[in-house]
Amino acid sequence: MSTNTAGVDYSKASSTNFMRLFRYISGTNDDSESFGGYVRDIKEWIKEAIKLGQVIGDTSKYHTEFSYTAGYDSPFRFLNRHNEIWFIAKQQ
Repeated sequence: MSTNTAGVDYSKASSTNFMRLFRYISGTNDDSESFGGYVRDIKEWIKEAIKLGQVIGDTSKYHTEFSYTAGYDSPFRFLNRHNEIWFIAKQQ
């Protein structure tokens, strides 16, 4: 995860970027769903995205036009794999 801010005031930009990252780390900036196994095609990501959307329930809380996927393991890891699908929360 990274962030950037354009501007002249270094102190203000640093504070803005810190808060963005802090919200991300603390989980208030997005919703995610973790799951195991090998993800072999897009249909599996879509299935997990649908499940996450059902858990959240209210599509006005997050951006529905895109999602992010994350796979954390090498292809050589066979057990206890970690994958995630992310939705980005809308600013309230």
